[in-house]
Amino acid sequence: MKGESALYLDKARRLAAVAARLVADRYADDAGRDAYLAVYHAAQAFVFEHAGHAAKTHNGVHTKFAELAQNEPRLDDVKIFLPQAYALKAITDYELGEDAALPLERARAAVEKAGQFVARIAEILESSPF
Repeated sequence: MKGESALYLDKARRLAAVAARLVADRYADDAGRDAYLAVYHAAQAFVFEHAGHAAKTHNGVHTKFAELAQNEPRLDDVKIFLPQAYALKAITDYELGEDAALPLERARAAVEKAGQFVARIAEILESSPF
């Protein structure tokens, strides 16, 4: 694995662990946001490993990851979670009123899925011939 890919993956793992602690302490919004960031950094690791460079924006990571992930069957059950997780981040960061709060159960599910996403990316990259 390339050095920068490993750094992105390490950050993804740390954020996934923080998200798990936050949801356990019932901080749903923060857990959902960190779940997205964990997935984002794992996707960035995947992009860097395959493209040789990082994407410069969130949209760039989403686009390049979707392009690269379509050829990786081991991601079939998790690849759609990147845009789904971003939607949770958008709720907590940008929405107002009652709809701006992330329900704890939804945050808990997102944290679990983020952990699966990060683990799957790690499995792929750690077994990669790159």
